[in-house]
Amino acid sequence: MSRSKNILIAATLMLAMVLAVGCQPKAKGLSPREKKGFERLAVMPFIIAQPDNPDKPEATCAITGGCFNASDVPAEAPRILDRLLEKNLDKYCELPFVSADQTGLVAREALGRDVWLADRQDIADIGRRLKVDAVLVGAVYRWQERVGGPLAAERPAAVTFELALVTSADGSLLWTGNFDQAQQPLTDNWLNIEEYAQHGVQWFSVAQFADIGMNTLMKGFPFRKKKGK
Repeated sequence: MSRSKNILIAATLMLAMVLAVGCQPKAKGLSPREKKGFERLAVMPFIIAQPDNPDKPEATCAITGGCFNASDVPAEAPRILDRLLEKNLDKYCELPFVSADQTGLVAREALGRDVWLADRQDIADIGRRLKVDAVLVGAVYRWQERVGGPLAAERPAAVTFELALVTSADGSLLWTGNFDQAQQPLTDNWLNIEEYAQHGVQWFSVAQFADIGMNTLMKGFPFRKKKGK
C-alpha cells in the first residue's frame, strides 16, 4: 500500500472521532424590550442533581422542570463547571455579574438547606438580596470521564448539565439550556463536523467535553454580546 493511501486512511480514521449531537440546547430569545431593565446578574454555584427516588435514576429540577438520568457526579465537577461558565460569561456576557463564590455564600445563608430543592422563588429571593436583576443557576446530572487516551478510548466522555436564568423580581424563567451528550464516532453521525472539528479531532476528556458543551449553550444566552463588541 502506498504511503499516500496510508496517510489518507489515517486521516479518515482521525476524522471519525468528532462529536455526535445529543439533546440540542433549548433557547428562548429575548427582544430588546424584554431585555430592558436588566443591568446585573448573579451566578449560582453549580448543583449536583439528586434522583427523585433512590431506586430510580431520574432527577427533576424544581426550577426548570427538566428531567434527566442522574449518575454519581464527583465533587470536583461543579467547580469545574463554575470555572467554565464564568470563563464564557467573561467572554460573551454583555452584563456584569456576581461570581459563583459570592452568590454561594448568600445562597447558603438564605436557604439553610439543600440548594437542589430550591424553587424559583427561592432563587429570586437570593437575587434580591444581591441586588441583581436575574440569577443564573446550573445543575449537573452526569459526569463520565473518558476511559483511554485522546487517540483511542474504550469509553467516551459524557456530560449532562442544565442552565436556567431566573428573574429576581418575580422568579419567572427567562431562559434555559441543556447539554446532554456522550461523544460518539463521526461515522455514527456526520451532522456536526464543521462545528466541532475546531476543537481538535480526538477523544475528549470529560472537562474538555464540558467546555465544548458550555460554549455551545452560551451561543443561545439572551444577554450575549453583539458581534464586534
